Amino acid sequence: MTEPYRMFTSRAEYRLSLREDNADFRLTETGRRLGLVGDVQWNMYCRKRDAVMRETERLKSTWVNPHIVAKEESERVLGTSIEREYNFFDLLTRPGVDYATLSSTHFGKPGEERQLGQAAIDADIAEQAIAQIEIRAKYQGLCRSPGGRSPARRRPGKPPAAGRP
Repeated sequence: MTEPYRMFTSRAEYRLSLREDNADFRLTETGRRLGLVGDVQWNMYCRKRDAVMRETERLKSTWVNPHIVAKEESERVLGTSIEREYNFFDLLTRPGVDYATLSSTHFGKPGEERQLGQAAIDADIAEQAIAQIEIRAKYQGLCRSPGGRSPARRRPGKPPAAGRP
């Protein structure tokens, strides 16, 4: 075999979905069906799952318009001005942008306070839920980024790192 690094590529396709940070979302329901997850753990999981889903939907439905946002504000928060309308979840996929930064911004018309940090997440699971949302957004951004590598973009006969500029 001349390319041993390609030997397990079928398994490598799942490396972004089989992460330790999302193990509870992947395995808790199966564990419950098998009788391995108790009521307390199940209730905590359900609250976290519901909070993540609600907040993710809220982020995806909250839009920022470049005609309304001050250029200085978008450059301060995002590092660049925005050229088109984005939802908050898409902004969260950008490198260097995190939930806390977006929560502290006021993207809206002057006098109209549209602040992200109004989430209805239980205090005891808020940190875990927000971390889960950030990680999901960053991985989605990584998968969609022009610098992200997919098997189709790799050069034949070169290891994945060799194809990077």
